[in-house]
Amino acid sequence: MNTAYAVFLSETSKVRVVSMATDVETLKRNLVNIPCEVAVIDAELLAGLGADGMLSFLSTSLGQAVAIVLVPPAMGHLTGKLRELAGVRDAFVKPVNYSALVERIRDIAVTERAGRQKISSAEFAIQGGRSTFGVAGLRTFAFYSDKGGGGKTTLAINFWYRLNQSGIR
Repeated sequence: MNTAYAVFLSETSKVRVVSMATDVETLKRNLVNIPCEVAVIDAELLAGLGADGMLSFLSTSLGQAVAIVLVPPAMGHLTGKLRELAGVRDAFVKPVNYSALVERIRDIAVTERAGRQKISSAEFAIQGGRSTFGVAGLRTFAFYSDKGGGGKTTLAINFWYRLNQSGIR
């Protein structure tokens, strides 16, 4: 996780590290006591629990957080079962592209915030419900139609206007 930690520290405009754990008890305590939107959990930390114990731990210990689980290659067969757990939003077999992981964390955070508001992530962003996250990770928007007069320019200008009203550049 040292590589992940270094990448997360270099991406402070997108993610923040709020806690780290080096053992299962600390992880469990942190998940309950330290609020976070998306927990990134290295499954190697839970390997001593065995496959069933790991699945049980993740299904009962996440609290309000949702998680991305990083799985060692020897446990890669568990990714499907991990993704089926209510609090787990994704699972990746290591080694992981950490820049892509940061983007995935960001996308999950925006989606979760929008879900709490019961609106789409794009509308959530337009309403000003976020500060540092992009609209579902997008930075470029395209409006397309095969025919002229379909309202592409009008739609694009109104969309731009609403984003600017909300402080989104």
